[in-house]
Amino acid sequence: MMNKIMSDNPSIVWVNESFIDIDRIDPIFYKTNIMDLVTKIEGKFKVDYAENLFKVITDGDHGKRDYVDEGVPFYTAINVQEEGFNSETHLFITEKYEESLKRARLSPNSLLIVKTGVGTGKSCVIGENISYGNISADVGILKEPSNIIDPYFISVFMNSKSGREYILRSSYGSTRNRLTIAELKRLKLPIPSLDIQNYIGNKVRKAEQLREEAKRLRTEVKEMFYDYTLLDREKDTSQDSIENSTNEWGMFVETRNITNLLGAEVYKSDYVENQNTIRSLNSYVNFDDCFEYIVNGVDIRNYRDNATAYYKVAAIDMFGVKEGSVDFVDISIDSINAKQRIKEGDLLITRKGSFGISMGVQTRDTNGIISSEVFKVRLKSGWDADYLAYFLNSRYGQKQFLQFATGSTMKGISQQNIVEIVVPKIKYHKQQEIGLLVRNIKDLYYQSKELIQQAKNDIEYLIEDTWDETLINLEY
Repeated sequence: MMNKIMSDNPSIVWVNESFIDIDRIDPIFYKTNIMDLVTKIEGKFKVDYAENLFKVITDGDHGKRDYVDEGVPFYTAINVQEEGFNSETHLFITEKYEESLKRARLSPNSLLIVKTGVGTGKSCVIGENISYGNISADVGILKEPSNIIDPYFISVFMNSKSGREYILRSSYGSTRNRLTIAELKRLKLPIPSLDIQNYIGNKVRKAEQLREEAKRLRTEVKEMFYDYTLLDREKDTSQDSIENSTNEWGMFVETRNITNLLGAEVYKSDYVENQNTIRSLNSYVNFDDCFEYIVNGVDIRNYRDNATAYYKVAAIDMFGVKEGSVDFVDISIDSINAKQRIKEGDLLITRKGSFGISMGVQTRDTNGIISSEVFKVRLKSGWDADYLAYFLNSRYGQKQFLQFATGSTMKGISQQNIVEIVVPKIKYHKQQEIGLLVRNIKDLYYQSKELIQQAKNDIEYLIEDTWDETLINLEY
């Protein structure tokens, strides 16, 4: 006899003996809203406990550590992303301390899973490009996978809608989601044929390759930007230090540095020096010389799933819209003012909260509406949106946003003050070269995300028994 749902509310279900986990006999583990999913997965696939599929299951560092400026890279749950492991970090520990954390040392082909908080169950695999580093206790580490599983497939399963619900079943019952090491070891994981696993896993590996190429291009565009603008690349250090500029005030200010703002904050010596650096270049302009007009987006509150994309501050990034941060609203693009509609070649700038984040608009972005906390900038001919976005997101641009921001409880940039920003003017063909590299990076990230989404869709097709097995002959 298979499982049988007797009642949804209250939750009553007859559970077949084969679906009983002797370590979990609490009724919440067998709630009706997920037992149908459990039946599909465990009734369709061979399943086994994670402790039988990985030789080592542990977690990261539980100690109180002191970070250093240079040393062994140290990661947290933030670095575990559905698109893959994010190897960018500003945290480092000493080699001596890392030596005491061998169990948490990252190694290629290891599966990482977030253990606590809103991201519980999120997973990724450590690729071949990462062989050095350690991680915090909020991440579980599953090392040395069995030869009957592809860890990339397991990761996609955990990140899919159905897989996440299935995994989080083990964390139900506490005040917030949490997976212990014991629960990680007892996770039941599906094991379809290796052909299917590899087909899905290869999509993730291809996505990983695309992100690595994007990373290479980011280094290339940075070098090109400084070669063409003649700005000092050595000064463009970590974004973390931008707001920690010196607190010395400019006592004597040259006429060219006088703006429409008279507050002392505007004339901090570090801010004045930053603008002087740009003005010392061969050619520069005030930002208002770059655009025909600037307008706020639309304030919309009637959200609805799968309607028109709505780009708020959290969705704007120099290298493309953050799909996971996009809301949807029940309003058509045609119904808003024509000036507020975005088109390819426009420049978007966030104006409140995380203000000053800039992004050039591509064709695929134009199916959305920007919020009232985002500027749309219609540029004059002779300006490349992605070149301007790259400059405005650089240290030299971000310092100016801070210089001309206003507000006490929540700072932001206004249409009136944004014109005080100065921009290096370089030949249009050089702007286009920089812009083209930025757009290539966007495309690589977009393709990577598309492959990850396809892989997650494949998991759903497998579970729902709509999988087309002829697809496994395709290469990714």
